[in-house]
Amino acid sequence: MSEPSEDPFGWVGAALDGKYQVDAVVGRGGFGIVYRAHHLGFDQTVAIKCLRIPQTLSGSGRDEFERDFLAEGRLLHQLSRATAGIVQALDVGAVVSPNAIWTPFIVLEWLDGLSLEADLAERRRVGLGGRSLREAVELLNSAARALALAHEQGIAHRDIKPANLFLTDLGGRTTLKILDFGIAKVVSESDSISKAFEETGTSLQTFTARYGAPEQFSRRYGATGPWTDVFALALVLIEVVAGHAALQGADVAQLFIASADTVHRPSLRELGFDPGSGIDAVLQIALAVDPKQRYGNAAAFWDALSTALAQTGDDPGPLPSALAPSEPTARANPSPDPFGLLADRPPVLRRTRLALISGATALLAALLLWRGRAPSFTPQGVSSNSASSNTESKPMPRPSSGLFEGGSSAFAGLPARDVSAGPVPSSSAWLDKFSVMRREENQGLSFEQAFARCVDAGKTLCTEAQWSRACNAFPEVGNASSWTESLDDGLVVVRGGGSCAPRKLVSETDRDAQNVGLCCDRAVAMTSTSLQKPFLASTASVVLKLERALNQRSIDGFLELTEDRVLLDKHMRDKPSLKGLLTQSFAKAHDLVIINDTCEIEVFARKVLKHSHRSKRPSYETTGWTAACLQTRHRDGKAVSAKSRYEFSASSRLRAVDDDEAPPNGD
Repeated sequence: MSEPSEDPFGWVGAALDGKYQVDAVVGRGGFGIVYRAHHLGFDQTVAIKCLRIPQTLSGSGRDEFERDFLAEGRLLHQLSRATAGIVQALDVGAVVSPNAIWTPFIVLEWLDGLSLEADLAERRRVGLGGRSLREAVELLNSAARALALAHEQGIAHRDIKPANLFLTDLGGRTTLKILDFGIAKVVSESDSISKAFEETGTSLQTFTARYGAPEQFSRRYGATGPWTDVFALALVLIEVVAGHAALQGADVAQLFIASADTVHRPSLRELGFDPGSGIDAVLQIALAVDPKQRYGNAAAFWDALSTALAQTGDDPGPLPSALAPSEPTARANPSPDPFGLLADRPPVLRRTRLALISGATALLAALLLWRGRAPSFTPQGVSSNSASSNTESKPMPRPSSGLFEGGSSAFAGLPARDVSAGPVPSSSAWLDKFSVMRREENQGLSFEQAFARCVDAGKTLCTEAQWSRACNAFPEVGNASSWTESLDDGLVVVRGGGSCAPRKLVSETDRDAQNVGLCCDRAVAMTSTSLQKPFLASTASVVLKLERALNQRSIDGFLELTEDRVLLDKHMRDKPSLKGLLTQSFAKAHDLVIINDTCEIEVFARKVLKHSHRSKRPSYETTGWTAACLQTRHRDGKAVSAKSRYEFSASSRLRAVDDDEAPPNGD
């Protein structure tokens, strides 16, 4: 009999659902326990995975999760019947255990063998190390084949790692099977589950950080999908060849940095292997920080890898038909971008607690706690609506995002529309052009939930200035009340509700079913008494570049925007000092998102005398400018107001920063 700590459900020795006699606990995971059992009718050994769900989940939340879980179980059953590369799903359900714990369970075929994780560990123990590239590709071929089949149906795994790849004998041949398909998706996408875990004070980790893609650490990179599996599969391939993990780090924060580092990418070459330029280029694409620059699915990745191997004379042989040729989504060497950013890479938000350092050094901790993130809110996208800075890249197929592409009775016929540059109504502020749209499901949510929905689409909630300008251009925007990104005295500004005039302040947790969330490209409202409005676009572009570098956690991107020395906390700091401070900050916090709402621009100039052959005439030479910005900062599931003053040189390089953050909710 298992100890209670091993078997909290009390299933060992009992009959689960009246059909499966549970024999023993054989494995434990982040939110699941695996039992060996046998079917009482067929006397067949099976594996049963039971999910450990917080018992605070009840009522409609539990019903919603159960519906989703059963649907994913049925989907896995259909998928596993189509390929031997996925562990077969035999049954799914939810029952109350002998210890009175509600237990969602899924019954799987019993596999004899060992995980790839155990295999790699044993090879290290006996000194065998990694495999040849050909052996690695042949070993992973069945997993890639199964992923390709799933990806064809728009299904992603989201937790590919050696522990979820199982080596077993199938008809006298060693086969690699994928475990835990669909589990990460159904758990991570359930709002009720997330809330239940938060209430217990525990974290919900639905992926393994050592194999995590940037978009899994932070939704600022965009949604997860088949491209996420491509990233993980490439990491596993490198590990099988090198004999040790491709991403190095002691904790989640360090692994996030390694995953999203735009300068140092994981590769066989970095680990002392020379796979040839063709293989190296394929892995660069598969492991791109920007999801849009990766192969869109396992078939595209594996076909490109096979082709490169054939060219090096180390061809693993023909691939199964499921891995049909597909065009990669990006070139091996995309167009250079000075900050390692692309105009349309989607943003994302993960809410974690931030430990701030006091004073203006807190500004660097608060403003510089980012690296390698996707540049969701880009000035290029605002000013040019360009799809990408890499014009030769082919568009990557994506599942439907639920965005309005045409008229809809749910929002008075408002599609995604472009709003031209111009002044904000009843304000002295000026906005560059931007696009506005509404996510179909973005209604009746809390402020942070609505913000996250927009972030998933590569945008943010519209600021109040953006909303006002959009409503002025398209009055139907005012038909419904809408969350905005703007805060006023610790409360969120909600605009609209019958016309463009209504304005009210509400708590960010308000869930008024009438509130919608309009999504906008990033554009900062700019005001100035010393600069003409047409020239404010250039200053807005600089502020957005700074914002983007910070939200990306891009050390190199930020340093590109600074002078050689920056005044911070009344101390001059050179670039090595700034880099060190950034590195320390990254180790202390995971996420923070800054949105510059409105900035007051002031330009400084000095009078100079220009000599001509007849006389001296006065002229003015710009010495620098400042942007005093009102901001919203998202972290730990909350939003706070802040004010930052950026001082730039005449060449628009950052040379000083002052920061003043208000406490949450005006406390």
